[in-house]
Amino acid sequence: MLEIGFVVFVVAAAALVIGRLRHGTDHGELIEEDFVDLPCPWCQAPTRETDTACPSCHEPFAVRHSA
Repeated sequence: MLEIGFVVFVVAAAALVIGRLRHGTDHGELIEEDFVDLPCPWCQAPTRETDTACPSCHEPFAVRHSA
């Protein structure tokens, strides 16, 4: 029973080491510009909080359309 626990521990440790080597541990600094807010309500394209209009369909944001 002790041998099985040791084997499970070695396999888990190896998987952890291999995972860190593959993906690296330095992810760099996260920049707020990298995050995308809600999609455009008209074309569903990704937008940023600083956009005043959709970068894809160019519809303006926060403008009331009269019906």
